[in-house]
Amino acid sequence: MKIKLQQAEDYLEEAESMKQYCIDLIQNIKYKFDLTTAKIKDLADDLLCRQSDFKEKEYKTTSVARILNCVANL
Repeated sequence: MKIKLQQAEDYLEEAESMKQYCIDLIQNIKYKFDLTTAKIKDLADDLLCRQSDFKEKEYKTTSVARILNCVANL
């Protein structure tokens, strides 16, 4: 009986450890997502501020290309 109790305690400890690992992983993913979202917002704001520097067609192409390139480099 003691062996089964010890096994159950070991499984519980392992489950709690895995739970904490998952919580930490989710928090890390959320943190990176928030950073990436903020970076994309900053890039979009920057491009909108420069809108007057481009002709209409050039602006659309340049904006999309620049955002995609910057996001790809994150």
